[in-house]
Amino acid sequence: MLSAAAAGAELVNYVEAVGFVREGARVVGVKAEGRLPGDGFVELRAPVVVNATGPWADLMLETLGQQPHAHLVRSKGIHIITRKLTREVALMMAAGTGHFFVLPWRDHALIGTTDEVYSGHPDAFRVTEADITGLIATVNQYFPAAELRREDVLHSYGGMRPLVDDAGPKSGSYQKSRRAEVCDHGPTDGVPGLISAIGGKWTTSRALAEKVVDLALRLLGRPRTASITGRTPLPGGAIGNFRAFVAGLHARHPSLPESLMYHLARNYGARAGELLALIQADPTLGAPLRPGLPEVGAEIVHAARAEWAIELGDAVLRRTGLGQLGDPGLRALESAARLMGGPRGWDRAEQVRQVDRVLDRYAAPA
Repeated sequence: MLSAAAAGAELVNYVEAVGFVREGARVVGVKAEGRLPGDGFVELRAPVVVNATGPWADLMLETLGQQPHAHLVRSKGIHIITRKLTREVALMMAAGTGHFFVLPWRDHALIGTTDEVYSGHPDAFRVTEADITGLIATVNQYFPAAELRREDVLHSYGGMRPLVDDAGPKSGSYQKSRRAEVCDHGPTDGVPGLISAIGGKWTTSRALAEKVVDLALRLLGRPRTASITGRTPLPGGAIGNFRAFVAGLHARHPSLPESLMYHLARNYGARAGELLALIQADPTLGAPLRPGLPEVGAEIVHAARAEWAIELGDAVLRRTGLGQLGDPGLRALESAARLMGGPRGWDRAEQVRQVDRVLDRYAAPA
């Protein structure tokens, strides 16, 4: 997203596409609804529209009033975070359910992932108690040295994989194809102006995006230009040798802890200087938000100012690692809300509301 913005893209956060704008058969834009208080509906128009809505792709196509060209299956996968179990990555094969891994991560263990068909509405997705206990049982069966118990699970999260169904209706999600399908709905469905990217996976997403853009250029009648994304570092990625980069940061900021330099370099790369500038202007922003965790106040301010974080959950759960190991505690969340409240203009009541919404995310699974 940062790369897109730097290249001139206009990013619109907290806006939901609810349908397509059509002129005759052609799609000429989307109907969008703002999800924040006071927002309304707006039409966003474009000569080509790309439906890249992942697990919602088929539901978006259904708003056209016709069956989607490709049948999509949603696969549910969850991860759990536990006490530290290994020093190295462990990958296990589990009969009938695929495989799972145990990763050493942030002085804990990150364990995943499950892979099963999810038949509910994607808006209703939740990690359940049955999901967690099932994964624990699988781990203990194939990795008995773990001796995992339910109380070892500090946090859980999950998501859905959009899979193209070409393996038959009776096959499980692990047998479904991980291939991607790029569909031009003009010749296939009589809906020109619309492209859908269906299926695929994280590790091939850049290549899939290149195919989508190539098709969009062709539909626009523009010449294809050679893609540079395959050799262009992500924002902050051009740092060279990591140890040398951290040493350089510490040499320029000798009064700050080397552990802070390592943390900022690991999470922001060459953009670490933006965080260090905030800390130089206000040294209190270099203090950890919670003892024992590396996240500092500058990260919350930066998320609000430079990374389109709108709500506290954006900063705590997605822009930073503050909430990745489970509930970071009321004091840390209140501190983060105060820091974010400045750029966002929150009064005390709104800060409390934001904290409560994050705490709701840590409610025990049903």
